[in-house]
Amino acid sequence: MLHFRYYCLTAQNRIVLGDHLAAPDLDAAIQAAYAACRTHPHFPSSRIEVWQGTELLYASGHDPAPVIYA
Repeated sequence: MLHFRYYCLTAQNRIVLGDHLAAPDLDAAIQAAYAACRTHPHFPSSRIEVWQGTELLYASGHDPAPVIYA
């Protein structure tokens, strides 16, 4: 497992939530971050950043990410 940190962002690029997560790869980390940010009870967000240490690995655009059904 790899260790990441994700942030949920507002449309104005303000962080509303951040947390650590462990995932087998970056794609899994991105999906977990989207799921966590969309379901947050107080600040639902569809914009995310995923970091590993000091390196930004993924940043979503202003458009919501596609919904992926498992």
